[in-house]
Amino acid sequence: MKNTADILLYCGVAVAATYLVTEFIAVPFPAVAIWKAAGIILFGLYALWNGARIAATGLLFSAAGDIALALPEPNFIAGMAFFGTAHILYTLAFWHLIRQQGRDPQGLPVLPGLLAYSVLALVWFLPGMGDLLIPGLAYQAIITLMVVTSFFSNAPLSAKIGAVLFMLSDTLIAFGLYRDMTAPPGSIWLTYAAAQFLLALGLVQARNQPVAP
Repeated sequence: MKNTADILLYCGVAVAATYLVTEFIAVPFPAVAIWKAAGIILFGLYALWNGARIAATGLLFSAAGDIALALPEPNFIAGMAFFGTAHILYTLAFWHLIRQQGRDPQGLPVLPGLLAYSVLALVWFLPGMGDLLIPGLAYQAIITLMVVTSFFSNAPLSAKIGAVLFMLSDTLIAFGLYRDMTAPPGSIWLTYAAAQFLLALGLVQARNQPVAP
């Protein structure tokens, strides 16, 4: 059983890694959307196989967000809605861990820096948000809550790094969306795929770690 779950995880890594070639070659729709979502779906199946149902659902919502952004005319509102839902689910997974294991005091010193980063990014992007102002503000609040909750929890470091990488990936997307700046080739996908891998791995590990008496 465990070997099957590991195969799903490793296949997800392989599929996500190969998707990088789409930065350099044109892949038609719908193949590009299927390819983009496939690795994240495999991460979701890995989490589901290990009983981490909330994390698995978050990963599957993320895959839906990937498809929304891979459409010939990317639907950013739908993408934000899918990814926002995924972040809410990740937050619930971290909160469930807090209820089981209590808070992690070692994460507290990191929180001011995370909040400052979120606020400064918002101030930087605010002038260019235009019609995406309301969904953009809501999304920023949701992902910030997810990252903060991860550091309040006793989740493995891998899950916390994954949460931070997700915020970094979204920042790189926002450079193009709100500031008309181009991120380095491959940087958005690398940070995003690594984030999802680490969240899947860490939240599965968190589910299987002993419950504090």
